[in-house]
Amino acid sequence: MDINAAAKEYGNGIITSLKKNRRMLLMMLLIAAGMIFGAASVKKSDICLSGAFSDMFSVYIRSKGTQSLGVNFINSLAVNAAFMLAVFVFGLCAVGLPLICVLPVIRGVGIGMLSGYLYSNFALRGLGYCALVIYPGLIPAVFALLLACSAGINSSYEMLLSLSSAKAQRGEGSIKIYCMRFLIICILVVIAAVTDAAASRLFCKLFGF
Repeated sequence: MDINAAAKEYGNGIITSLKKNRRMLLMMLLIAAGMIFGAASVKKSDICLSGAFSDMFSVYIRSKGTQSLGVNFINSLAVNAAFMLAVFVFGLCAVGLPLICVLPVIRGVGIGMLSGYLYSNFALRGLGYCALVIYPGLIPAVFALLLACSAGINSSYEMLLSLSSAKAQRGEGSIKIYCMRFLIICILVVIAAVTDAAASRLFCKLFGF
C-alpha cells in the first residue's frame, strides 16, 4: 500500500469516527464555546462586574480550601447531579433537544469564568490551582456530562419521532436502557466528586490566595 492510499484510508477512518461520534463532538464544541465566552466575559467585564466576580470566586476558593473532605464531596456531587438530572428530564421530552444543548454551554461558561479569573489575577499560581485542584475532578465530570447529553439527545429525538408517527411508539425497553445508561454515568459522577474532594484536600493548602 503506497503512502497516498494509506493517507486516504486514514482520513476516511477519521471521518467515519467523527460521524459516529458527532453528538459527542457537538457537545465538546458547545462546552469549548462556553469556556471561551466565560473567560472573555471575565477579562472584558467592567469594574462593578469584575468586583462581583472577584468576591464570588474568592469565597468559592476560600471555602474549598477550608471545608472538610465530606463537604467538598457533597458540594461537587450536588452540582454535577443537578446537571445530570436536568439532562435526564430533558431527554424524556420530545422538545428537550435544544434545552440539552444549552447545558454544556452553561457548564463551559462557569469553567471559563473560573479559569479566566484565576489566570488573570494570579497568573501561573492560578494555572497551578486549576491544574491541581479544579481540573482533576472537573475532567471526569465534564466527560460524564458529555455522555449524558449524547444519551439525552438520542432519547429526545426518538421521542420526537414517535410523536410525529415517523417511528413506532417507544417501548418500555428503550426507557429502561436510557435509565441504565444514566445509572452508569452517575457512577462516573461519583468518581468525579471523590476526585474533586481529594484534590481539594491534598493541594488547596499549597496555594495562598
